[in-house]
Amino acid sequence: MDPISALSAIQGALDLTKTALSGIKSIRDTNAALKTLELRQDMLDLKEQLLAAREATTDLIQENLDLRSQLQAANELEHDENGNILWRVIEGCKRGPYCSTCYGADSKIISLSGDDDGSWFCPGCKNHYHTKEWRAEQTQKHRRLADRFSR
Repeated sequence: MDPISALSAIQGALDLTKTALSGIKSIRDTNAALKTLELRQDMLDLKEQLLAAREATTDLIQENLDLRSQLQAANELEHDENGNILWRVIEGCKRGPYCSTCYGADSKIISLSGDDDGSWFCPGCKNHYHTKEWRAEQTQKHRRLADRFSR
């Protein structure tokens, strides 16, 4: 083979080698980029899981606080058979009254409305509550009215 042909063949071989090396480098770069993307995706997935765990933890903490509050309130409630109502006793002071029906059915502490004259109304279940004294007073009022109009 003549020297020019040999040099051309060598040059062609060098060009092919450069092209092959360039292709190998591109493949290596692509693989590195793919691994980087996979690692980033894994990090994003872990961040999402961490956020979900934080939300769940926050929800559980709030539920725990709510349950502790309900338990404390339940320990402070005192049933009064005269009127079938509940009082909340905090540091020796009675607060309320509260509806025994709503508490018994749904553990809800609903304040009763009324004038502390022994007659109350629950806005939740619409029940009326009366003490024995209130009932006796009403009976006396009715008797007086009946006597007044029967004359």
